[in-house]
Amino acid sequence: MKKLSIAATALCLMLATTALAGNGKKVAPLDRDKDVVKVSAIAYGGYNFMESSPLVGGAIAVEAFFIRAELEGGWSYVDTNLAPSRKNFGYFSPSVGIVFGKKFQYYLMGGATTWCYIATTEVTECAQDRFFSDLFRWKVKSGFNITFGKRIFLNIEGGYVFNSQSPRYITFNNAYTRLGIGYRF
Repeated sequence: MKKLSIAATALCLMLATTALAGNGKKVAPLDRDKDVVKVSAIAYGGYNFMESSPLVGGAIAVEAFFIRAELEGGWSYVDTNLAPSRKNFGYFSPSVGIVFGKKFQYYLMGGATTWCYIATTEVTECAQDRFFSDLFRWKVKSGFNITFGKRIFLNIEGGYVFNSQSPRYITFNNAYTRLGIGYRF
């Protein structure tokens, strides 16, 4: 079986190099607009309307064909009833969905998000600083990118995070909109 897999790999490499060599012609480099996998980075600011709080953060998006995956993280200032001094929260959110368009891209995604904070000894009765995080909450979002030139784009997005009614976990009413600037690698 091992010899068969080595032979198949060698055959694939031989066919690939033969196809690239062609008739002695040079192979043109791939056009950036026709790449199968596209990666972009987005820096954004926004507002959570249900908690009246700002959002700032960044995201890395990967697109292949009509599928888009995104990892985002950021910060929000939320006035909670947890403690008077515990208002700065971080969040992390992976999402996946579909994307359409080229110059004007539209996407619809679903995913999850979690909130986190650091409880310091000055704020709590903890013996040492501790990191706390929420369970992942389901989220839906939709947005569009408007491309300027080959690499720079404007990102406009709206979304909603479904909260939990459990008093044991951090939960916020979260309907947001945000505006960002992106760069496509």
